[in-house]
Amino acid sequence: MLKLKESFKKNGMNYKLLTRCDQIAIYEQYFENTFVGYEVHEIQSHNGLEIAGKEIPATEYLCSNEQFGKKAFYYKKVDDALLKSTDLRNQIASRKEA
Repeated sequence: MLKLKESFKKNGMNYKLLTRCDQIAIYEQYFENTFVGYEVHEIQSHNGLEIAGKEIPATEYLCSNEQFGKKAFYYKKVDDALLKSTDLRNQIASRKEA
């Protein structure tokens, strides 16, 4: 399975992986080398698929813009981002137990 990138650019922002634990990733967000905040994501994945005859390998990916507020969140302070990551891990564990 292809893992998440350590750093990337999206929507005019630069992202750098701060930490990852299980299915949660926290990225630092920068705009033109100025720190903006943190994004906390529940990591998504698929087991591989085919699109227009092209094989796409199994891949991890981040939440879409539409998933913000449900599976991805923005915080200005690292402590808040870390608390949310713990909350999301607990939610995932609860879903697995159900």
